[in-house]
Amino acid sequence: MLGRFSKYLAKAEDWLATAGAVAIGAMMVITVVDVIARDVFHDPIAGSYEYISLLFVAVVILAVSFAQRRWEHLAMGVVFDQLRPGGYRRYILIFLLVIGVGFKAY
Repeated sequence: MLGRFSKYLAKAEDWLATAGAVAIGAMMVITVVDVIARDVFHDPIAGSYEYISLLFVAVVILAVSFAQRRWEHLAMGVVFDQLRPGGYRRYILIFLLVIGVGFKAY
């Protein structure tokens, strides 16, 4: 019984993660259209900042169960994951660690 429920739950999590990915796409489209509308036509989209904020919350909520099932965490590693493990990646990690400790100490 629990195995079948877990299968359905995993399928629902996949659908919710897909919805989160669509929400990220919507955020990007809204941002690009708003910048173009503001800079070219001098008429920004009303409430675009609020739409982006709400969609960001939706992305986080939709992705939490998907990441939790895989024992992962939410991260945007598009550029960082492309770096070699020994090269700039080490310096970026050290820099981020120093910044994090600095904020914590402050």
